[in-house]
Amino acid sequence: LKKSFEKWLHTVILRNDARDLILGLTTGEFSSSDLNFSLSRFGLQHIMAISGFHFSLIALFLSFFLRLFFPKKLSITLMIFLLTSYFLFIGSRASIIRAWTSIIIVLIAQIIGRQSRPLNAIGIAFLFLILFDPLSLQSIGFLFSFLVTAAILLLYKPCKALLSFYFQERSFSQMVETSRLNQIGHILSSWTKNALALLLAVHLAAIPLSLYFFGKFPLLSLIYNLFFPLLVSASLFLFIIGSAFFLIIPQIGTWILNLCSEYTHFILSLLVHLPRSFDWVIRTEPFSKQMIIGYFVSLFVGGIIYSIQDEKRKQQIEQNR
Repeated sequence: LKKSFEKWLHTVILRNDARDLILGLTTGEFSSSDLNFSLSRFGLQHIMAISGFHFSLIALFLSFFLRLFFPKKLSITLMIFLLTSYFLFIGSRASIIRAWTSIIIVLIAQIIGRQSRPLNAIGIAFLFLILFDPLSLQSIGFLFSFLVTAAILLLYKPCKALLSFYFQERSFSQMVETSRLNQIGHILSSWTKNALALLLAVHLAAIPLSLYFFGKFPLLSLIYNLFFPLLVSASLFLFIIGSAFFLIIPQIGTWILNLCSEYTHFILSLLVHLPRSFDWVIRTEPFSKQMIIGYFVSLFVGGIIYSIQDEKRKQQIEQNR
């Protein structure tokens, strides 16, 4: 199926570099050494791993269209079937199993009318994966996938609270009373704060892991991870839309896929054309396994304590109301 898909891709995505990226994003097969080098140069290797980002985007697309024609529970059931088929198509690597298990848990919870917690979902995915393949615990991809995802879930809120000291929050009533220019400025400020909080949470895990395994970390990663994954998500979304139209109205589908090809080629040029003189890198001497374990235990325990206290604060606010 992958070979047939790749042959079809050659007929609709004309740019070679764009085709390599889209093939990798949809099947997990990154065969281009040039593309691998360009992404690793800017600390964007995580884009090469099919993960919750890909499954969530596909689930969003499926949810939008299935709910146009089917009742809610039936559309969720069809989503489970289609996402599982996609999981079987792309294969069973650590990040893929984590992403598939987590999103299936969320969808099943919706069917039975229960609330799903992200930490519980990733915990179940962890147990499922080590039962399925215990040797995956030795995989770098396994560690990056679970530790960075756990960092997002546990550290995003404390990072956002920390940044709130520098980005002033305003209530809706205060926003309505200000000028249009101030409203736009507040929206941009809020978006910047959220993006920086996410970036900080990710890199609190990614930087120590990169230094431990590779002994270096590219500083441009801090900049490119702010915007490049968003650009790539737009490329993948264009491809999904174009492929769907190609099945129904081939002429429109071909036009959208050509647009996707040119757009993807453009965003990849942002990586290729930057001079090597900008490749600033942090390097460090190897440190012990005990140090990296102690770091993550301290980091995640702190995140758990903050989550518990934040939950108590919310409950107290609700009781006061």
